[in-house]
Amino acid sequence: MTCSRLSRRINHMFFVDDNIIFCSAKKGVGKVIKQILDIYERASVQKLNFDKSVITYSENVCP
Repeated sequence: MTCSRLSRRINHMFFVDDNIIFCSAKKGVGKVIKQILDIYERASVQKLNFDKSVITYSENVCP
């Protein structure tokens, strides 16, 4: 993903206790990300708080 036409490609950002993941809004991508997060939980023994999690789509994405 790029943030603008002239910017570099970004696909994730990690902070101390926050993660931002950028991906295409194609069918099935959400399931793949969920599978990756499940693997992360098992490997790190850290639990994700889905009550504090958000999924945001671009205005250009069809419902």
